[in-house]
Amino acid sequence: FADVILSFTGSGALSFDYAVIGGPTQRKQMSRFIFAGDDIVCRISPFPSRGSTGNLSDIWWGGAATAGWGILLSESTSIMAATWYTFDQDREAIFLIAITTRQPDGSFMGSMFRQRNGTPFGNNNNAPPSSGSDAIGTARFDIIDGETADFSYTVGAVSQTKRISRFVFGATPNVCSTARP
Repeated sequence: FADVILSFTGSGALSFDYAVIGGPTQRKQMSRFIFAGDDIVCRISPFPSRGSTGNLSDIWWGGAATAGWGILLSESTSIMAATWYTFDQDREAIFLIAITTRQPDGSFMGSMFRQRNGTPFGNNNNAPPSSGSDAIGTARFDIIDGETADFSYTVGAVSQTKRISRFVFGATPNVCSTARP
């Protein structure tokens, strides 16, 4: 579908070039996003297990039996943002965003949002983002350990709880922490 080239251009910066077959070719200059005043830094884990890992920032999923969706968690002390790639009732791929805060019991709870229609990727050079998002439900993450959690959500009339675990790219897992930029 597309050729993608990521070129690191300096500390915390990269160039994102893509060419869609039969479509647009664009370049985006990107920089690291400072989340809640912290920079999330990920490195190769010195241990095969991340069960005792404190920071939950990573890609999480429901395992091979539920392949096709996943959640990117970004944690900074008492706030965690979740970007959930899933499918809507019409089986269309969507991204939902949850902004959660740490609760006294250690879980994270908050609202789930769906972005309004935005600018198609072929037209997004210097175009403004979509006009906002709408709250569509709630999300909760009950942390079992650094590798396992229960993800509970309510979107419309659908309420479910799914066991999720960290997804491992390659042979070596990574661990993340926060640092002041």
